[in-house]
Amino acid sequence: MNTQINVRLANNLLALAQEYANEHGYKNVQELIKEALREKLSCDFSKHNPHVN
Repeated sequence: MNTQINVRLANNLLALAQEYANEHGYKNVQELIKEALREKLSCDFSKHNPHVN
């Protein structure tokens, strides 16, 4: 199941995200945000659960 959320970004942050997404092969900022969340959550999970592979 997917849930839709809305995120407000400052104009300059959105512009930077759009530029980054374009330069790094993302289809859109949404893909960039989803990957960034996955990476952040995965990293934090690994730090707090070092014995889980």
